[in-house]
Amino acid sequence: MLSKKQSLKNKSQLKFGWSLLVLGICLLAFSSLAFSAYFYDKDVWKKLSEFISISLLFIVFGSAAIYYLVEYFKVYGRYDNTEILFSTPWSGVKHEKWDDLLTITYNGSASWYVLVFKSGNVIRLSTLLKGSFDVLNIIESKGFNFVK
Repeated sequence: MLSKKQSLKNKSQLKFGWSLLVLGICLLAFSSLAFSAYFYDKDVWKKLSEFISISLLFIVFGSAAIYYLVEYFKVYGRYDNTEILFSTPWSGVKHEKWDDLLTITYNGSASWYVLVFKSGNVIRLSTLLKGSFDVLNIIESKGFNFVK
């Protein structure tokens, strides 16, 4: 198996597209609007229920914005016909060979493929990642049958 630095050279890339970045920025803008109303506009909330609503808007949309921006900037992968290197801030770096792949299943509710390897590592490959369908074609060429 190649070292991590070597494995990043001359490989195809897995990365989220611009839509995730735009969504994160829009959520951040909406959260900023709620934040500014929370602190600067005293007429926005007069009742406790209005205060709670604005607080929840800020927290929920701000958290979603941070999540999507982290996904866009920190999730990446590289692959070729023999191996895959995949990194997320949530589960760390995983470097696996296709020969060690045990199972592949599709999770329709999350729109991702779950790849389980002999080492016990699990890679959740989102269909939103650029290059994910090329990875699926490689897996299919290795003799795995799964729902596309």
